[in-house]
Amino acid sequence: YTKKRLSVFPFASAGPAVGVLSRLVACGDKKPHEPVNMDAAESASIIVTGYEFGPGVSGVVVEFDDVVKGFTKDTFTVKTANKTRTVQEAYCSDEKGVKSTDATKYLTLQLGMPKVTSSMWGASVEASPFTYDMTKNVNKWAEEYKINLAVAENQSFTVGKVKYQAKDSYSYNVTTSADRIIPQTATWNKDSYTYNQDGKDITLTRAARKPDGADDDNQKNPLIIWLHGMGEGGTDIDIDLLGNEVTGLTADNETNVQHYFKSNGSAGAYVLAVQTPTMWMDTTG
Repeated sequence: YTKKRLSVFPFASAGPAVGVLSRLVACGDKKPHEPVNMDAAESASIIVTGYEFGPGVSGVVVEFDDVVKGFTKDTFTVKTANKTRTVQEAYCSDEKGVKSTDATKYLTLQLGMPKVTSSMWGASVEASPFTYDMTKNVNKWAEEYKINLAVAENQSFTVGKVKYQAKDSYSYNVTTSADRIIPQTATWNKDSYTYNQDGKDITLTRAARKPDGADDDNQKNPLIIWLHGMGEGGTDIDIDLLGNEVTGLTADNETNVQHYFKSNGSAGAYVLAVQTPTMWMDTTG
C-alpha cells in the first residue's frame, strides 16, 4: 500500500487508525534473504595469461549443473587469492572459456589486469598463480589458489530453475593443472631433448612456436632462442613460458617482439624456449 492509498481510509479516532495501520504495515513486511552457498556450482578453473610483467589470472570459468541465465558483468563480485578483482565481462562459454552464443552451464568472467608493484627483486603481480620457492630458487604453481564468487547487492541470476540472490556465494580451490586454462601456451609445440655431456645425461624441456603465415611468406624467418632466468628452471615448460615473459613478449601484435621481424612480407620469427632442470650455472646438478 502506498501513502496515497492509506490517506483514503476514513479513520474516526486514533485507536482504530493505529490498529488498521499496523495491519497494513505487517502485510508489506518482507523476510530478508538469507545468503546460501551456490550448490549448483560444481567446479571452477582459472584462465592464466602471460603478461610482459609475468603471469596473471585474467579470468575465471565456473561450471554449474544447469544452464546459467539472467546475469551481467555487474551481477558478481570476484576474489582470486583473496584479492578483489574487477569483472570486465561475463558470458556463457564452453569449458575452456570460449564465448558461446547460447546459454550453457559454464560462466566465464573476464577480469581486469592484475595490479603490479615493483621492487629491487623485480615486478610482483597481485594474486599471481605462481609462488617462489626460496629454498630451490624457482617459481612454481601455487599449491592452492582460491576463487571466491558472490552475487552483488541488488543482483540475481538463475541456474536452471534455481535463483541466486545477493550475497549467495561459491568458493573453490585450484590445486591441479586440470583447473588451469592457458590459451597462450596451448599453441606451442612442447617436448624434451636429452643429450650426453661429460658422461652425464642431461634432459632439457623445450617449447617452440612458428609464426602464423610462415609457411607462405617465402622468407627466411629468423629463430629466437629464449633462455630463462634462475627462477624458471624445472620440468614444467609453462613455468618458463609464463614466468620468463616469453608469451607476453612474443605475442602477435604490433608492440611486442614479433613486430621487429615483420618486414618485407615476413610473418615473423620462430621462437624456441629451452628450460634447464635447475639453473644454467649448475655445475653439480
